[in-house]
Amino acid sequence: MASAKPESSGGCGAFTFLAPSEFQHGSKTAFRLLEPNDLSLLKNFMNVGWNDLNRVQEPGQYPFRDGTIFITFAEIAMWKRKPDAEFQLMRKHPIQSQVAYVLGKQV
Repeated sequence: MASAKPESSGGCGAFTFLAPSEFQHGSKTAFRLLEPNDLSLLKNFMNVGWNDLNRVQEPGQYPFRDGTIFITFAEIAMWKRKPDAEFQLMRKHPIQSQVAYVLGKQV
């Protein structure tokens, strides 16, 4: 059973994994409450670059990870101007069983 380790009563209710050195005795998985100033930890998105998609040249739907990804003309145009640009990966319709991704804001 996972143990939660609240850091203070002012936590936001979000959890993060603890480092193995912070595990409570006998626990295999451990979490701690995030402080309000720790919300930046929740903003760690997976970034996707043009090379991650084999430098696709046409907008459309492509196989990606465990599903498909939709690439737009605007994203390809950005990559042609700036090949090292990255976008945040977002899951489209996260409650559906079919996995589909889109690209979010440029980072």
